[in-house]
Amino acid sequence: MVLALLLMFSAQGADKPLLDQLGVKPTGRNGYEELVQAADVLIRGRYRILRDVDRALTEGAEPYREADTAWAVAQFEGMNSLQRKRWLTDRFRNATDLVRQAVKKPITDPRIEVSVATLFPELSGFRLLAHHLANVAHVERSYGRDVTAVDTWMMGIHCMDRIQRSTMISFLVGRVGQTILWNGLAKALPNLSHSAAERLEASAKELSIQPSPFYEMLSGEFRWMAAYHKELKKGVSDDDLNALFGDEDDTFKKLLKELGPAERAKLPSVFKRKLDHAANVYAKWAAGGPKAWINPPEMEPQPGGDALDQVTEEMISLSLPMMERPALLAAVGVVQVRLLHVGSAVVRYRWEHGRLPAKLADVLDEESVRCPLTDEPFVLTRLDARNFTLKSLGVPKTGEITLTSSLPRGADGPVDPAPSLSLR
Repeated sequence: MVLALLLMFSAQGADKPLLDQLGVKPTGRNGYEELVQAADVLIRGRYRILRDVDRALTEGAEPYREADTAWAVAQFEGMNSLQRKRWLTDRFRNATDLVRQAVKKPITDPRIEVSVATLFPELSGFRLLAHHLANVAHVERSYGRDVTAVDTWMMGIHCMDRIQRSTMISFLVGRVGQTILWNGLAKALPNLSHSAAERLEASAKELSIQPSPFYEMLSGEFRWMAAYHKELKKGVSDDDLNALFGDEDDTFKKLLKELGPAERAKLPSVFKRKLDHAANVYAKWAAGGPKAWINPPEMEPQPGGDALDQVTEEMISLSLPMMERPALLAAVGVVQVRLLHVGSAVVRYRWEHGRLPAKLADVLDEESVRCPLTDEPFVLTRLDARNFTLKSLGVPKTGEITLTSSLPRGADGPVDPAPSLSLR
């Protein structure tokens, strides 16, 4: 349902620039504005179609899935895979330049308030932006510019981190973007130069000590839910409430019918009181860090059990269960950043000693090589003299969280080894 709403919001007002669709006056001091403009460049340049065709051609698949693909195929005529990626990088260089401008400024969602009617038209373009930056980094490596490539990957990861900090839907889109960039970086990891490995180690370490965007997202999500309170004070019809909360919940509809005029008048104040209580419970839970995030709190019914109490608690409970998946992704994200830090240190060690380390304690201190989710050291497995697997055993809800440097494929496969940063 959330993704369907996102697609719907993205389509509205498509003839206007994305920045105008936000309904916020640009200041020139917020990097979010440049990120939105960069996303607009990609959308209007039909980047998604070009990327899909490039991927289909690379995989040897038939790319003719919609009318516009014929145009895209014509653009790539006579090009091999690397030439297509370089062509894409050049064609959308303006988007890259806008991102480089964005990271020189604070990046925050410019919306002061959100409500049930707030649109997020830029989010569909942010995923394209992650794919574009991953492609730019790949092309930079093809020219032998490893350090610049690492900087581009980490620039993208930083932008996706900032995107995650307003609402749950923003968080989910930003997490997808980060995963796209992490996967590309993990693929290149075993072949990075010594200086690039050092740069990545420093950047990943800096990112690992930053507060997770989950904290701010949770706070933003409760601000968004508080917008319901304002709507309730104005007067919201049964149809409006059912559209928000009752589409798939017969219990809510039955409870709503039981409310008399007096109870309906009290609905805004009771909802606000119960929402404040839920916000306090969830704030304490979030402060517990990744190990706590695996198990979201269960909201105990508050004293009082009349129809009004039940309606307001049902309204809140129908929203809060959606926190479980973002919380799990946030916990895994913290582990992935630590894995990237340790993995880059392993590559740096290999350059300095001519071999992979026998154990992680040879590379970094004990705390740095410990999984923040399990409190156990990461497991290092050497695949050959160059490649390795680094993983956390995870917990039952995550399974193993693995950073893998795979062995090179045969002549028909990719030129580089194909590691992956996978959640299994």
